[in-house]
Amino acid sequence: MAQITHIENFKMNINEDFVRKAQELEPALHYKTVRPAQLVSFQPSDAPDKPNGWDLPVHNRADRVFDWIPCRMQPVEALDTMPLSKGSSVCLDFGTHHVGYISFRLTPAGSPPDAPAHIRIKLGEMPCEIMEDTASYRGSISSSWIQEEYLHIDELPARISLPRRYAFRYLELKVMDTSPKYQVLLSDVSCDTVTSGDMSQVDPLNENVPEDLKRIDAIALKTMEDCMQSVFEDGPKRDRRLWIGDLRLQALTNYETFKNYDLVKRCLYLFAGLTQNEHHVGACLFLRPAPMVDDTSLFDYGLFFVSCLHDYYQATGDREALMQLWPAAYHQAELALKRLDGRGVVKDSGDWWCFWIGMTV
Repeated sequence: MAQITHIENFKMNINEDFVRKAQELEPALHYKTVRPAQLVSFQPSDAPDKPNGWDLPVHNRADRVFDWIPCRMQPVEALDTMPLSKGSSVCLDFGTHHVGYISFRLTPAGSPPDAPAHIRIKLGEMPCEIMEDTASYRGSISSSWIQEEYLHIDELPARISLPRRYAFRYLELKVMDTSPKYQVLLSDVSCDTVTSGDMSQVDPLNENVPEDLKRIDAIALKTMEDCMQSVFEDGPKRDRRLWIGDLRLQALTNYETFKNYDLVKRCLYLFAGLTQNEHHVGACLFLRPAPMVDDTSLFDYGLFFVSCLHDYYQATGDREALMQLWPAAYHQAELALKRLDGRGVVKDSGDWWCFWIGMTV
């Protein structure tokens, strides 16, 4: 992907009325406690035709793609008789994808703890995220997004609640060190999942739909539910932001499934209420620690606001919102027209970036 252009002399314009309307539409979040389904181990397998394959960097991969497949499953109750010492680990399979907050209990086994327990937690959506060495990562996306935590536990037994939110299926705990005198037992592992989506609002598929399509639909709904937080996040694992390109597709899907019209409305008011220079609708917004528009400038993403508003009105008939947000939508077209030459062709320059033009084949 090409280098993203950042706005020089960036200034955020705030429409207080729109931001207030958006805050009034902030959804309630639903929490549910889920627990691991089983313990699992993985073994490598050459599988270039499988979607879980992990394509290593060319200089490091020996022309092979590895896939990690389950080789041993155990009931979660096996943890009760599985003391962990230096270098040992255990991986828990939660059965499906979850977004939420992890907690667990560590108990010493053997002599009284005479040194802190140093542990590593890894969480992943796919086995490769658990099994690959994260220190070898050389990608362009920041490694700080890798879901890996190192903790020192000074006092045992202890109930540990990790403060960050994670998107995962698998959780691995590895003991980096304790002391030769004691081991640790892992127990009572849980995840408090969070979403603003309400699956009970989704109409069931017709019973005549083929089973493979039902499975695809179930996975798509689960993905959508996990992305529905205080806004439609582009992804609950990475970025965790409100991107208008993602919003357009998420909103269209929402109208046919969850029907959470207020969540779309909230996102529209946020985009119109927090704009860039010249009141250009930004490509994405941050919600924490305070709502703000990013300084990333994407020419074509501003135009998505027009289609998002059109689709929202078609789905809801909400004329009040249409009339309030229409000037912002019309202004995006005015800004876009400034980029055209006398032939109606977009003029290239170094102060803007277009998503599709920026993608490389």
